[in-house]
Amino acid sequence: MNAGYLVGKSTSSLGDGTDSFFLGQMDYFAVFDKALSTEDIEEYRFLILFPNTPRLISYLQFAYLDSLIEQTAYVLDVVDGTSVEVLGKPVVVTSTAPIVHPIYTMEDEVVLIDLLGPEFKGKNGIKVMITMAPDKGSLYEGGMMPISSVPYLIQNADNELMFVSSLHECGDESATPKWLYSSFNYLIHDNSTDVMSEEQTMVLAVECVNYAPVLTVPATAIELEDYAKKEVHLHGEDPDKEPVKFVITTLPTLGTLYTPDGKVVDESGFVLDEGIGMVHFMPVILDNKPLDVSTFFGYTVMDASNSLPTVGVAEAIVTFTISEHAVMPLVSGDPSYTLLFD
Repeated sequence: MNAGYLVGKSTSSLGDGTDSFFLGQMDYFAVFDKALSTEDIEEYRFLILFPNTPRLISYLQFAYLDSLIEQTAYVLDVVDGTSVEVLGKPVVVTSTAPIVHPIYTMEDEVVLIDLLGPEFKGKNGIKVMITMAPDKGSLYEGGMMPISSVPYLIQNADNELMFVSSLHECGDESATPKWLYSSFNYLIHDNSTDVMSEEQTMVLAVECVNYAPVLTVPATAIELEDYAKKEVHLHGEDPDKEPVKFVITTLPTLGTLYTPDGKVVDESGFVLDEGIGMVHFMPVILDNKPLDVSTFFGYTVMDASNSLPTVGVAEAIVTFTISEHAVMPLVSGDPSYTLLFD
């Protein structure tokens, strides 16, 4: 904080020593290098800020005072790391408003959470206890097993935990803070003074990631028992549970594809309607061809953002062969026909 600024004290312009002090309770003090909007104020009012908060130039968090000896206290400015004297006669009280720490991360990304503020770094005898676990996602303290029961006393000296959202889950973009996903509560105990903090809340904000859709069955082989139209199911899904569309990428060289409502699939890149995961294949019979021929077609899957698969195969292949037991239909003029595919 710049020298010369006084927080909570008014200096008399008369120079007569009649300085006055703020008599109310102060939870924190923050200075930004811009005018805050109404939306900014609503979002920040119950959040404990971080040094990298945009446009924040000074931040004093009075939840913990470094000392309270002879009515003199010091608090750390977390932006520039300086220790600021709190003048007057501060009295330590517990806050009636929720103290909320926001942690921002991405969907399926592991984030390291430091549960101690800068005031406690390097101080011995500090213990942290988890009192309420998040209702979604998982907290870990090393190892592979998540914290499943509370209260839970953190064992590592740095009082750090790891968090990851449940697979392919994220928060609410319209919430405050943005991408609100879950939260957990904890207490801090200072063994040297035997002082227990008020229960605090760590808010977990998880931003959504658009995962590309996946072709779940890369290859399908179908043996035709007759020369009738064959129903073919297409297999793909979106990890984000968004609706998908199937795209015919390669037409069969010998045979014809139809949509379920009878429309001919006449070009590569043909997009089926959303929710349609099936086509019909109609074999073609030509003169004097052997019965051991085969053909195939290809398809892919597309999500609501028009993203295509980036993991696994990019195109699924459906191959058709003729059963040796297939019976040729009688065709006027010449019974010696076999099955081919357009």
